[in-house]
Amino acid sequence: MTRSNLSSTSSKLRNSCHSCAVSKVKCPKEKPTCSKCESRGIACQYFLARR
Repeated sequence: MTRSNLSSTSSKLRNSCHSCAVSKVKCPKEKPTCSKCESRGIACQYFLARR
């Protein structure tokens, strides 16, 4: 893999937000705030994927 491919793939966001991932529930993936986080009244944060 070339350096340009590596940098573009390493900056992808996760599909689910942090709260849904920790709770192990299906995230609706709405941005900037998913409906599950909005209904709970918590901050919805999307982080970079670990891969």
